[in-house]
Amino acid sequence: MKRFFSSLCCVSFFLASCSQDDWEKKAAEVESRAHSIFLELKGVNSRETLEEKQDRLKNLFHLFVISLCEADASRRAKGYNGDFSMSLHECKSLQTEVYRILSIEGCKEILQICQREALHFLDAYDRKHQRQDPFSLLEKKGHRVLR
Repeated sequence: MKRFFSSLCCVSFFLASCSQDDWEKKAAEVESRAHSIFLELKGVNSRETLEEKQDRLKNLFHLFVISLCEADASRRAKGYNGDFSMSLHECKSLQTEVYRILSIEGCKEILQICQREALHFLDAYDRKHQRQDPFSLLEKKGHRVLR
């Protein structure tokens, strides 16, 4: 869950590298994706309702992560390596809505299933661009890993 929300707020990391028109388009796309997820979750009041929306939510989370990765690719293409912090209204609203859903009995597992593929995609993208060996990360945490 935390990984997803940290991704939500990293949208503006390419702010300074894009032209104003470029930034407005990319920010609008990311906000639109966040708003779509928010609207889907807004109507959820039970586990059964969330189960009905599970496939749609999987797709929306995946599209959201793809738009984040495209924004990052744009940032990298322009050679900008800094980070910016920006608070998007849609991201905050989405975060609040997800926490509301998590408080409903039995919804945490379903929401994790909805986010799983998108998070795997995001992790693969991060590893590709950071060139981190996933096994070295485990070793740093004290796990013994056979290669």
